Amino acid sequence: MKKILTLIICIISLQTFSQSFYKGALVANLNYGFDVYRVRYHTALKNNAGVSKDTTDGAASSGPSLGIEYGVTKWLGIGVCGKYDTYFTSKDKYTGIRPSVNGGELGLIVNFHIVRTNIFNLVAGVDAGYSHLIYRTNDVVGTEVYGSGSWFNIHLTPRFYFGRFGICSTINIPFINYPNMTTSNATLNQTFISAWHASGFGMTFGIQYRFLKAK
Repeated sequence: MKKILTLIICIISLQTFSQSFYKGALVANLNYGFDVYRVRYHTALKNNAGVSKDTTDGAASSGPSLGIEYGVTKWLGIGVCGKYDTYFTSKDKYTGIRPSVNGGELGLIVNFHIVRTNIFNLVAGVDAGYSHLIYRTNDVVGTEVYGSGSWFNIHLTPRFYFGRFGICSTINIPFINYPNMTTSNATLNQTFISAWHASGFGMTFGIQYRFLKAK
């Protein structure tokens, strides 16, 4: 019985004094991963409200992301994050030219630290901010399509620590909305209205480092 009480006291002590996240902690993380999207593309004629077309397609991207978070309390953290996207493309079946598509997100982080031990931290949270996209046809005309709008992401992240350094993986559920896409072609901009809405699933793997001591 005495051994069991000693073990319980040790576990409580680890939770209280050796937690992986605490008020005043500053955690920086670097990740690399991929996202897969279901995309709905809407096109309409500006001078004819009755003429429009909705197309559903898929898209996928990969790239690095960087974030930094500050512990407001022992269970709540806020911060900022940035992400760079390189989309997978295929060659045009008629021209043989492969377009290039890149984008990125910049936003705020709100994290809830559900489980906190000395070596493990389970984090659930949301990211929200700005997203942009550039689609380059890479043909002789050099047409480009630009999208900008809102980005929202729900994530779940288990973190493992070895001292201040650690590794992590994240499951993401992202949403992107470009309500008014434009192109480098002035005639197309005067004729068409285009919108791009996407939702999907993604995973990242990375490392994190915890700065600052508990207050």
